[in-house]
Amino acid sequence: MAQIRLARSRHGSSAARWASRRSSIDTSPFGGEIHTPNLERLAKRGTRLTGWHSASACSPTRSMLFSGTDNHLAGLGQMAETINRSPQYQGKPGYEGVLNQRVAALSEILQDAGYSTLMSGKWCA
Repeated sequence: MAQIRLARSRHGSSAARWASRRSSIDTSPFGGEIHTPNLERLAKRGTRLTGWHSASACSPTRSMLFSGTDNHLAGLGQMAETINRSPQYQGKPGYEGVLNQRVAALSEILQDAGYSTLMSGKWCA
């Protein structure tokens, strides 16, 4: 699965790319063997953010990427599917199963600054 978020406005353009279920280091901008000339061109002209942390599952990790905070603060201390079937998580702060009102997603911050945002990709099924 790959997700790409593009932002365009009077402030210029920016693009962010992240992938799960495979390593981004396999692509050419990170020295990998998969030739990705468009990503390589974007990486050469921009900034690579490589020092991020992941959670134990995909949606908690995405909540950290989208909010810049701990996944528990963002409301995804565990995957929503796990929360729904496990009583020990239900009704507890940090386990709402959605991005909660305690955090602002990156797209919200960018929109407030006048950017347009787009997300493309496949979510877990």
